[in-house]
Amino acid sequence: MITSTGDNLNVTIQCSNTHHDSWMAYASWYSMQKNIPDAKVWVNLRRSNEVQDYFNWARKRQVLGAAETGLMVLVNCMAVRELDHQTLESLHISKVDEMLRWHYCVDICSDEITPFVSYANFGNFVLSEWINKKECPFTKTKKLESNSINEKKVIELWKKAARTFNL
Repeated sequence: MITSTGDNLNVTIQCSNTHHDSWMAYASWYSMQKNIPDAKVWVNLRRSNEVQDYFNWARKRQVLGAAETGLMVLVNCMAVRELDHQTLESLHISKVDEMLRWHYCVDICSDEITPFVSYANFGNFVLSEWINKKECPFTKTKKLESNSINEKKVIELWKKAARTFNL
């Protein structure tokens, strides 16, 4: 049985070997370590022609790979709270003994109280402006505006992630 802290839950984060997917995957992984700490979280790196290796952080933590069962989330999905009763019910109904594509990430701009949010643009953050930069937004959070409770949660997680993430 899956618990609110993620015990008995596997999560696989899908990403590519790009600079922006590296910091986004780190943010996703970090958020899950903080909010569903008992879940086993993997980073599934899709093959690419990219020569540069952006995922040293995942190798050091030995989280590269994919679970055979559990949830599969996109790289821009973050856990901002423990698993709530509604999410746990959904997980128990949906056979987690198979790999599930997760459709319960709500948009970050929503004020819905949910464990998972996805982001692209919020406040004055525009994801497309960060795609080709050789930096990540974690250290720029003071300049970010937040309007929803979920945006505030993501910004707070990014601030904390900045302390441990190296490009």
